[in-house]
This record gives sequence, structure tokens and C-alpha cells, in this order.
Amino acid sequence: MTFKPETEVSELITWVMGFTCKNFVLDPRVVVTNKKVTIIAPNKLGIAAYYKPSVGLQLRRQEILGPEVFDEAFREYIRRWAFKHPTPANFFRTMASSVSTAVTVTLWQHRADYHQAMLTEHVNHANPAAESYLQTLHAGGITGERAWAVVERVITHEALTLSVNDVFWGCAVLFLCLIPVLWFAKPPFASGGPETMH
Repeated sequence: MTFKPETEVSELITWVMGFTCKNFVLDPRVVVTNKKVTIIAPNKLGIAAYYKPSVGLQLRRQEILGPEVFDEAFREYIRRWAFKHPTPANFFRTMASSVSTAVTVTLWQHRADYHQAMLTEHVNHANPAAESYLQTLHAGGITGERAWAVVERVITHEALTLSVNDVFWGCAVLFLCLIPVLWFAKPPFASGGPETMH
């Protein structure tokens, strides 16, 4: 079904209400902004408002993010927005920040494990630098298991430092790759004066 371009949204809703039912709720912002309107009949509202979002949340929790990350992100969302008036954008922003934190920490831990394995391979009596460090520890009165514990702490510290460097390099590359996207991105809000800002 097509309508003339000059058809107002309010006229369309009046037309729909005339032959279906009288129980539609119209957000006044729709008429002002002339955006597309999705009209949901009241008998379909339960499916659209409850079933589809619950399936989406369940899918994100079980299949995409995992219960630990999703639950922590959801707790953060509740902590930030309890007793306020959040929008879907606030929900997605909170979820994205929690997920990005979890991804960054996971990447940091995996890279630390990698660097620790690489550094540990070089700590043996055949390596002159490792042997020199162990002799320095022995000269300071640290011998046996205590010397190897000190070496293990140094290796762990260096591995974590190298993994932080990897994460920062990865973020720098990601930001550089996203710079061209900014040129083509649409501004999130129209410049319609102070009433459009929040």
C-alpha cells in the first residue's frame, strides 16, 4: 500500500485507527520529526515488546558474551540507571563498555601467558644473561628455590608489561583504522538547537 508523499503521520495513524482499534499509543515526537512509524497492533504488543527482546538478551548472554561478562555488564547497567529513565542507547553503551573491558583484559591475559612462555624458554643455564642474573642473586645471598622464585616474579612482571604494550599497540592500530570511518559517519544528533541536546 502506498500513500501520497504529503500524507502526514498523524493522518496515517488516524486512518489505521479507523478500521482496527482505538487503543494505539502515539509518541508526540513522531509527528514532529516525521520519522517512519511502526504501528503495532495491541494483540501483537506482547510478542514485540517482551518475547523478541528476551530472546535477544538470552542469545547475547548464552551464545555471544557468556554469562560472566553479560551478568557483570547487566549489573553495571542497573547500577548506573536504577531509578532513572534510560533509553536503549544507554543500555547498548553500558553493554559495549563492559564487553570492551572484558575483551581487553582477556587479550591482556592471553598475551601475558604468551610472553611468559617466550621469556621462560630463554631462562636456562645455557643462556649467559640468565646465568649472570642467577650469579648476581647468589652473590646477594639468594640461592636455590628463592632465586628461582625471584626469576619467576621478574619474568611475570616483564610478561605483563609486554602484554600491556601489545594491547596499546592493538588499540592504536584500531583507532587509526577507524579514523576514515569518522569522515563518513553521520552525526548522532541533528543540530536543531538546545532542545535536541541532552
